[in-house]
Amino acid sequence: MAVAGVAGGAAHHDTFRTERTIARRISRAEDPDHRNSQRRRQVHGAGVADLDAAALDAAAALDAAADAPITADAALTRCRGRVCAILTADCLPVLLAAESGDLVAAAHAGWRGLAGGVIEATVAAMTGAGAVAPGRLLAWLGPAIGPQHFEVGGEVREALLVKDPAAESAFTPNPRGRFMADLQQLARRRLAAAGVDRIYGGEECTYADPTRYFETSYDYSENRAIEEITNIFAGISNTIEHGRKLQFLHRFDKLGLEDELKGMEAAMESHNLAELQIIRPTLESIAADSAVLNIARQRAKRLLAKANSE
Repeated sequence: MAVAGVAGGAAHHDTFRTERTIARRISRAEDPDHRNSQRRRQVHGAGVADLDAAALDAAAALDAAADAPITADAALTRCRGRVCAILTADCLPVLLAAESGDLVAAAHAGWRGLAGGVIEATVAAMTGAGAVAPGRLLAWLGPAIGPQHFEVGGEVREALLVKDPAAESAFTPNPRGRFMADLQQLARRRLAAAGVDRIYGGEECTYADPTRYFETSYDYSENRAIEEITNIFAGISNTIEHGRKLQFLHRFDKLGLEDELKGMEAAMESHNLAELQIIRPTLESIAADSAVLNIARQRAKRLLAKANSE
């Protein structure tokens, strides 16, 4: 059975720890040794990544993953062990599966994605070439901001009504001359119009339950806490990038490992890496490989020691 998942998270007073935990869970859930996943960049669009088509031969996959993330807000797979994962804050995560369990997808559906047709594009990708009928798909709506708290302007309302003019009931005027929008209702309508009638979930509001969910929509202000969280994510991203390059070098260019590991040690000293546990299996493999230069093995062992002390 293929697997689709969404990562959000609980936070209360310890936001930094929660952000780090989520990033670690995403990496471990998708692919703890980075051998069966493809990095994606979410842009609030309607692009759908076919993760099976993106799985190139081993050398090309590692090389491509190191430098070229896929830009997509949805992903699908038919392969056992390959995970579709998305990261949401207040946007709506939509998980879809064929009733047979051998085809799954995950979509990141904020208002921009809904207006752009991410749900329709995901269903079309799953049902293309007669792979499965829409009526044989099941959908689950995950936690997102609820209609009591999601305020939008008239321009957002108009954008969401372009493809579904009958969705006016999903918008309630408020005293400020704006509208309270129901993302869940909008998503249900889009799914139903695409032929998906078995729809579950959609009752949990991320804004109304701060003890269970936290809002990760950044405002990039001068706020010190936001700056620190952003730096943590940047460090985790750098660690994952180095891990992918190490895998490639270990398999195809062992002599290049020493320079890469040396650069990682320098990055650690300048606090540009975080959560080395994410790439521990790769470091352990290098440290134990007698075919690797001793100086590179020693660097890998020092990085492992730092990972174990985090």
